[in-house]
Amino acid sequence: MITKASISSRDVWVAPLVLMAFALALEFTADWGREWLRYDRDWIAQGQWWRFLTGNFVHLGWYHLALNEMGLVVLVLLCLERLSPAVWARRVLMITLGVSRSVWFMAPEGRNYVGQYGTINGLY
Repeated sequence: MITKASISSRDVWVAPLVLMAFALALEFTADWGREWLRYDRDWIAQGQWWRFLTGNFVHLGWYHLALNEMGLVVLVLLCLERLSPAVWARRVLMITLGVSRSVWFMAPEGRNYVGQYGTINGLY
């Protein structure tokens, strides 16, 4: 049963807020950060493997970031399961890599992308 106490419990919000703060910090890098961190098929093929992960945390702009952040808030409000930060980190890592690998293998025409939409949907 969802109670007001469970919604306000700090341990439910710690990992999502850290994830949101990380994405927010990356947004301050603006265009140069977006260019350097986005999923880019050509650069990945040349060995920049970190883009499999980082492309899921940079956004097209503030509005795009806000929509993804709201998605995480809704996720926590709907799924009040208390998970340790380690479990959150493992889930986000596995889902993020799964999204990127899916784009790589199943959508080869996808040259680049940014955003947490796939990761958030995987968390749901």
